[in-house]
Amino acid sequence: MASDGDGRKWWPIPLAILLAGVVIGAGIAIGSGGGDNDETASTSTSTSTTIATAPSGGSGGGGGSAQPSPSIDSFGFAENPYVCGHQIQQDTISLPISWATSNATAVTLGAPGSNQQVEVDGTRNVDVQCPEINATNTLTYTLTASRPGAPDATSSTTLTISTDD
Repeated sequence: MASDGDGRKWWPIPLAILLAGVVIGAGIAIGSGGGDNDETASTSTSTSTTIATAPSGGSGGGGGSAQPSPSIDSFGFAENPYVCGHQIQQDTISLPISWATSNATAVTLGAPGSNQQVEVDGTRNVDVQCPEINATNTLTYTLTASRPGAPDATSSTTLTISTDD
């Protein structure tokens, strides 16, 4: 053991100072390491939030499943008069049928015996053939609204023919 000549041991004091420095240094290192961990967790949270919100914000241009589905807001004959029989003495009469859609890029109007491409929102005069109608007294039209990447929307409307016979 080292002594100062008087028989006193001096090494415990420098050793105690050295050990205190190591403990304090380790505490600073641990403390700053903990701070780094907190920053890393914060950055990670921020990154995951960005990753989670980016696809929903930009999904419109992505896959077809992200396309909004078309809908038919209204569809029907604008009037339901006496169309055949003695009230109107002719074989054919034109009646207005109108429709409105949302999110559709193509709309098809299915008249008896034919389908025709029509505008997304509009009104069309359809010909009612009295000799064909008098047997059932009904006339049904179907409207189909389409959009690529989404299921079609379909609606049917029926005109009930009134006669005075």
